[in-house]
Amino acid sequence: MSSPAWNRIFTSICVSKANWTFFRKNAGKYWADVIPREHWDLLCKQIAEFVRTLELEGVKVVRPEPVDHGKGYSILGFQSRVFYAAVPRDFLLVVGDELIEATMTWRSRYFEYLSYRPLIIDYWKRGAKWTVAPKPTNFDKLFDKDVAHKLQSGVVDKTEIGKITTESELCFDAADFIRAGRDIFGQRSQVTNLAGIEWVRRHLEPRGIRVHQLTFEDPRPMHIDATFGLVKPGVALQNPDRPCHQTETLKSAGWDVVDVPQPLISKGEQTRTR
Repeated sequence: MSSPAWNRIFTSICVSKANWTFFRKNAGKYWADVIPREHWDLLCKQIAEFVRTLELEGVKVVRPEPVDHGKGYSILGFQSRVFYAAVPRDFLLVVGDELIEATMTWRSRYFEYLSYRPLIIDYWKRGAKWTVAPKPTNFDKLFDKDVAHKLQSGVVDKTEIGKITTESELCFDAADFIRAGRDIFGQRSQVTNLAGIEWVRRHLEPRGIRVHQLTFEDPRPMHIDATFGLVKPGVALQNPDRPCHQTETLKSAGWDVVDVPQPLISKGEQTRTR
C-alpha cells in the first residue's frame, strides 16, 4: 500500500507461497469438503504462473520465509498454532518508505511476522522506516464473547456490528485499511477496533496522511478489501450485500460508488477443478 490502490506501477511485489512442507503433507486433510487437494495443486500452479508473469514485466518478486505451520506455541496465557503466512497484505501496512507491522489479532496469527521479518530487515537496512505496532497482551479481554456467541447463532443487533473486539487494547490487521492518495480508509472489524484505527491515524498524521473510518452493513466485517475497493481516482467498488454507510458522503465528494455484479457461481456451489 505504498502507492494508492489503483497505481499500476510496481517495482517490487511480495507474493506469498502455498507449497510449503506443511501444506504439501496436509493439503486436503483439513476442510477437505471445501478445499480438496486438487485445488491446492492448482493454486500452486497459478501462483507460479503469476510470479513468472510479474517477472516478465520487470517486477522484482520477493517471497516470505517458510515456517513450521504445524508447530504449536504457548504465550501470554493462550495456546495456538501458526495459521499461515499466505497474505502479506493482511500483515504489512506500507505507506511510502515505511513498513508498519500490524498487531494481527487472531491468536493463530500472532507470530505471522516471522515469515516476513527477513524481508523487513533487508528493507530497513536499505533505508526503509520500520514500525511495529504494539501487540495485544490479554486476549481474554480483547474479545466480547457475548457478541461472538450472538453472531454464531445468527442473532446480532445492528449496534453490535463489528464489536467482537473490545477496546481494552489496540488491535488491527493491515487489510482493514485501503489507501487513496494521502487518504486512508479503515473499518472496524472482527480484528480491528477503534483504538487500532486511532493508533494508525495518530501515527500517520505527522506525515500528512488522513485516516477515515468507513462502516458497512455487515454483521461480520473482516478486511475492508472483501467489501470495498478502489479502482481508479474517483471510482470505488462495493459489495451490494454489504453497502457502505458513507456512500452518499463519498458521492458528494465526487466519487462514483459502483455495486459489483453478483458472481456467476451461486451461493453454496463449490468450484470444481477439471
